[in-house]
Amino acid sequence: MFGNIDVILLSNSYWLGEDVPCLTYGLRGVIHASIEISSSRPDLHSGVEGGAVSEPLIDMIKILASLVGDDGKVLIPDSLAPTVEITTGFYDKLRAVTPAEEKFYDPIIEWLESQKPSTPPSSPPSSSIWANALLNREKDLKRSLMARWRYPTLTVHKIDVSHNNNTIIPRRAQAAVSMRVVPDQEIRDIREQFEGHVQEVFGKLKTDNIITVNIRNTADWWLGDPDTEYFKAAEKVIEEEWGVKPLYIREGGSIPAVRWLERFFDAVAVHLPMGQASDQAHLNNERIRLRNLHAGRRIVKSLLRELSTRDGKRHANLHVITEGYIYIIDERI
Repeated sequence: MFGNIDVILLSNSYWLGEDVPCLTYGLRGVIHASIEISSSRPDLHSGVEGGAVSEPLIDMIKILASLVGDDGKVLIPDSLAPTVEITTGFYDKLRAVTPAEEKFYDPIIEWLESQKPSTPPSSPPSSSIWANALLNREKDLKRSLMARWRYPTLTVHKIDVSHNNNTIIPRRAQAAVSMRVVPDQEIRDIREQFEGHVQEVFGKLKTDNIITVNIRNTADWWLGDPDTEYFKAAEKVIEEEWGVKPLYIREGGSIPAVRWLERFFDAVAVHLPMGQASDQAHLNNERIRLRNLHAGRRIVKSLLRELSTRDGKRHANLHVITEGYIYIIDERI
């Protein structure tokens, strides 16, 4: 239906700041899971039954406390490892930082340093990136960027209980957990390690409750190659539009369709952010500045024209849409 596909162009992220454009070349994957611990008994009064029954919420807190250490490191081991001496698990297949990758952080840090206000802000910055920039912590700044973009994490989002009352022992507790995964972690491996670890910890508790672990949805990580002609072409037209080279960045979020589309079409993807950091992504009053919207349209048009004349020849199978819309359907999770 589509013919031969050379490149997949999408736009579903934001700049680091307000005035310098960016090109995104990597996204973390994600595993969304839920843990439910329940009792065969109904909700109980803590003044009547407290101390005599196994409490699901206490069991849940013990399980969640076993997932992440005091230093923020994920503590999930490989439950299939034959001995505890084998160092394997959540970080086992983590791709090392290369010198080429590390160079992408230098212009970002230089730009962040240039954005520091002459006087301290009246309130603490909301982002750890800006906090480290204000404190002249270059090493911490690079570490913060990598922690947000290229290292895996585990987050506990919430705990729900069957009865929300200060005197009640809830019969059920359910926690929402997500793990952000990166190259070269395998979704299947992390799923198995997570489920095995939770079941193992729960099995050691002296409890009458039961546990259920569900993997709700997953999305694989994506890592593009900034050295391809498609990224270079995007860099060229962005610089022509904005008068400055874009910063090459990665994103900590996940877009399930990207890597799937690359595999399905055997083509590379280029991620073109259009919005500013202040666009209130997924929050109340989300917006995009009209200047960015119109500039983004011109950039897409220029990029398609640039790619259509590669090697000095116009490619007959490339159709440039100058009026109307191009839709790429995806969901950020």
